Amino acid sequence: MRGLLIAFKIITISLIAQAYIVLMFRNLFPIFLLFCFSKGHAQRAAMSLDKVNVVYTGRDNPLTVVAEHYDSKDLVITTDNGRITGSNGHYEYTPEKTGRAVITVSAKIKTGISKLKELSYRVYKPFPPGIHFANRSGGSIRHAALCDQVTLTGYVEGFDWDPHIVIYKCKVIVVKNSETIFEKTFLDKHGVSFDEQTKKIFCALSTGAKILISEIELEFNGNTYTGTELSDLKFTVE
Repeated sequence: MRGLLIAFKIITISLIAQAYIVLMFRNLFPIFLLFCFSKGHAQRAAMSLDKVNVVYTGRDNPLTVVAEHYDSKDLVITTDNGRITGSNGHYEYTPEKTGRAVITVSAKIKTGISKLKELSYRVYKPFPPGIHFANRSGGSIRHAALCDQVTLTGYVEGFDWDPHIVIYKCKVIVVKNSETIFEKTFLDKHGVSFDEQTKKIFCALSTGAKILISEIELEFNGNTYTGTELSDLKFTVE
């Protein structure tokens, strides 16, 4: 009798468990189908910067975009910061300001435009370019090199793109025997150049004289650099 009672309890518990499983499966089945449908039919888009993993102002940042199940000619690439040019999966992105930029990938469909992917990028101002006077950024300078100098030149290292640098302001101070013998500020939106008076001063300097070039301001690929962003140039004539 006791054995029959135990068997009855086991059968009852088993039936209850099976009923619970059926009930749960019936409730979860639509969710399971929705998950499988979404997983199977999701449209995937991939977007990558071609040369760097950050975005810089003042330059065209190459961008490649592909989207599953869509022809590249049907893609629409937009941004909330700057402009995007190009077509067929290959684009150039030029941000307008530093901060953050959102780039959105959409596709043309029969009913309009369908958004596929949206990515956010940090936008940085490039490091300021270096500045040379007589192919030097400071220190000792030979007297022979001074007579030929008519301007300052800018340069960029570590970037694989062509820089456009215009140095439009600087101040030149010449000190001899601890006394300032010449001081002049140069300003030209097209790029400063030293006049004949300044070149004669440079050419006449003797060993020990000092040249300070300060208050430099420049434009680098649309970005402006002034003040503490740029270092003064300090030279001592050999």
